[in-house]
Amino acid sequence: MKKTLLLFVILISLTLSACSISQKASINSNLQEYNSPVIVSNENSLVIKQRIPEGTQEGVVNENKIINYPLNEVSVIFNKEISKDSLTGENFYALWGIEDRIPATIYYNSEEKKASLKFDQPIISSGDITRITVILNNIKSKDAVIDNYSYNIDIKN
Repeated sequence: MKKTLLLFVILISLTLSACSISQKASINSNLQEYNSPVIVSNENSLVIKQRIPEGTQEGVVNENKIINYPLNEVSVIFNKEISKDSLTGENFYALWGIEDRIPATIYYNSEEKKASLKFDQPIISSGDITRITVILNNIKSKDAVIDNYSYNIDIKN
C-alpha cells in the first residue's frame, strides 16, 4: 500500500511539473519584446523582419522601452512581398485595451514590403502607461501566411 501511495504521489508530482513547464513555455513563446526583430527561419517562411516604432534614439523610446511621444503610426516590414488584398481592417489592426479597435487607415509599400496603420488621431497616454496591441491574422504572400501574430507597444507621454 505504501509503495502504491508513493508511486501515486510521484506520478501526480511529475504530471503537475510537466503541466507547469508546458504552460510557462507556452506563455513565454507568446511574449516577445516589441523591439526584437523576428529572425527569418527559412526562405519559404513569411516573417516580420522589423516592427516600427522600435528605435532607441533619445526622446523616442526610454530605457524601459516605453514610447514617450504621441504615436501616429505603426508599421511592420516583411521579408517578402505580401498580398495587398490580405491587408484589411479585419486582419491588420491595433487595439487599445482588450477590445477597442483604434481607427486607422492601412497603407502598404510593396517596394519596402512595409504595411502601416496610420491612426486617425495620435495615441496619447492618459497619464499612466497606455498599451496598444498590434494584431496580424492571415496575412499572405504568394506561398506563405502569418497568422495569430501580435505585439504590444507601451506609451507614456
